[in-house]
Amino acid sequence: MGKVLDDLYQMYREEQQEFFRSKNGYGRALTGDGATVLGTKFINFLCHELGKGAMLCRIRDCTARLLEVGMVEATYIAHEMIATIR
Repeated sequence: MGKVLDDLYQMYREEQQEFFRSKNGYGRALTGDGATVLGTKFINFLCHELGKGAMLCRIRDCTARLLEVGMVEATYIAHEMIATIR
């Protein structure tokens, strides 16, 4: 993924694992948001919980999909969101 994303992933890994260990009920939402960093297209997946804020769960590089299809369509985003939930 590159040094910037690898560092970001490592920084959030422990915090993310603790977050998911401490939650065992409902009341969360997973959202996706697009971003472009240094010309690379990404989808950021975040988990939100009322009163607790948001947690970055996953960053997906969409460059290959854009080259293959020319766009990032809803079915692709849904597939990536399901993979994030798993």
